[in-house]
Amino acid sequence: LTSTAASSPVTPRRSTKQNGGGAIASAVPSRPGMIDNSTLIQSPPPAYRNVTVLTGEGGKLKSGSKLVRGRDYELVPERLWKFLSDMYGGSPALPRQVIRSREGKVELELNPPNIKILKHQTIQRQPNVSPMVGGYNAAAMQAGMNTAAYSGLVGGSSAPPTVVRRYHAYQASFSRRTAISQISEFLCTRLQVKSEDLRLWFYRGDENSMRLLNNEQMTLEEAGFQDEDSLLAEIRSRDGTWPEEISNLCGEKRHLAEAQPLVPGIAGLNNLGNTCYMNAAIQVMAGTKILAQYFKHNCHLYELNRTNPLGMKGHIAK
Repeated sequence: LTSTAASSPVTPRRSTKQNGGGAIASAVPSRPGMIDNSTLIQSPPPAYRNVTVLTGEGGKLKSGSKLVRGRDYELVPERLWKFLSDMYGGSPALPRQVIRSREGKVELELNPPNIKILKHQTIQRQPNVSPMVGGYNAAAMQAGMNTAAYSGLVGGSSAPPTVVRRYHAYQASFSRRTAISQISEFLCTRLQVKSEDLRLWFYRGDENSMRLLNNEQMTLEEAGFQDEDSLLAEIRSRDGTWPEEISNLCGEKRHLAEAQPLVPGIAGLNNLGNTCYMNAAIQVMAGTKILAQYFKHNCHLYELNRTNPLGMKGHIAK
């Protein structure tokens, strides 16, 4: 896009020449000024000013019917924009994509959704707070086990305890027809992480709306993303755990787990022919509070191998 205020037709400049005592008017064209597209975009909110923008869309266009094509702006091909920019100078560039809609129509996407990219931040807690190392230690604390004894049992560290929180790290604009796999590949490149160490979550400000985006062929539009929605980029920790797994085990929903029996199935299992050994193993797992808490919160779903070409994409284990 380019502003018509900066690329309006050349206005003749009147001048006079003396020719034998008479004044003759002539039109001398004046050079247009620099291109100024700043009038087409919104000013970023104060909370966004220190947030890094990962994509090069140039800014968010003013909403509503404030902008009218032919009056406020004009669409030009990329090569023409580069020529005008080199010739007259100015900024910012406002590139937009031509997409094929869900109905199969070809259209220019003037207002791609702006997405807030969230990350996890480690916060140092007070030294008198019991330390937690890994997901199983968190489960042990919730199960009521003494933290010092458990740390000694598993060789836990006495390092200062930490907690994680989600924060607004980046801002990006993607086409609504962009696939989750494309966004994942883009973020892996920009954040310099391996694809197996990155998970993407849809997040709209509360835990109820949060869901893991494990269908990489789904587009943002199909996933329900709207303008200013959040995409949580979860990066695996060095110890192999996921931050959301830790939060799920020792987060704000702890009182819900305490209000219910922690280990269901104490009455035992029926023996179905030759299932006695399997029943014994299940009873051992159910009687181990840490494992019970781990499976009760579906944390095992985070460890499924969905990419093994020889496997079942995790469906059997799920």
